[in-house]
Amino acid sequence: MNYLITGASGFIGRHLCLRLNSMSLDFTSISHTSFRSQEVTNIPNAEVVIHLAGKAHILNERGADLDSDYYEANCAYALEVARSAARNGLKRFVYVSSIGVYGKSHSKNPLTESAEVKPIESYAKSKLKAEIKLKKLSKELCFELVIVRPALVYGFDAPGNIKRLQKFVHSFPIIPFAERGNVRSFVYIENLIDFLILSATHKNAANQVFNVADDEPVSTYALISALSSGMRHRRLLFSLPRGMLKMILRVAGRNKMYEQLFGDLVLDISFAKSQLNWKPRYRTKEALSTAGKGYISNLRKDNK
Repeated sequence: MNYLITGASGFIGRHLCLRLNSMSLDFTSISHTSFRSQEVTNIPNAEVVIHLAGKAHILNERGADLDSDYYEANCAYALEVARSAARNGLKRFVYVSSIGVYGKSHSKNPLTESAEVKPIESYAKSKLKAEIKLKKLSKELCFELVIVRPALVYGFDAPGNIKRLQKFVHSFPIIPFAERGNVRSFVYIENLIDFLILSATHKNAANQVFNVADDEPVSTYALISALSSGMRHRRLLFSLPRGMLKMILRVAGRNKMYEQLFGDLVLDISFAKSQLNWKPRYRTKEALSTAGKGYISNLRKDNK
């Protein structure tokens, strides 16, 4: 089995390529700085494509053509990669989507893959459009499709809001937003990599949609406690009232940060576990502690 990994220079792509290399698996990786569908040419022969390339969500991004930009990068580009790969022996296409397709959740009730999809932002809308169009294309061109909807991914070198949170925990001795009452699913990068590799070959993954997360949803308090423990930092943790915290983040232009880190959103991963006999290898609190420890080690390397 040979693999093609797109978006190999991104956070998930780097970790996936490192794992495939350590397993001595046959793979080719490609990275692009632009995601124009008309520029997709000469896709290498591969039986399995794990498609990670695309335009990531950017906080508070503004622009007249946001919907168009995200559609081109996350939908049109993915479709063209799949078409090109199908001409070169493609058997299975693994598309990494987003839990953003479910929209905002304010409930602790776990979301299954059959939950209503109601994306709000341009990024999530483009991901859902790609899911729909890839399903149609896979039937037309006779390849298997796997759609993966991961929770917010964390690790020592994670980008975005996880990176901002780790920086804050490292820099400040008092953390005023350690909410205990919320609960949210996250996924450790190594657990996600395990699942991506499994879903690329498992016969029961064909033409399925999977939520992927760690086994244990956590509160923001537990999230910060585990990170600070890994960093070997003692932090005074308390939480401002939710309304006040939301207002402060809104004024700071961090609305999305509130939703991703402090809101309630729990994924039901029972289908992934039963269908593929998969179980997250790393427990959340231990993995968060490992991420915190790795964040400090990485800082020290950068400062040398």
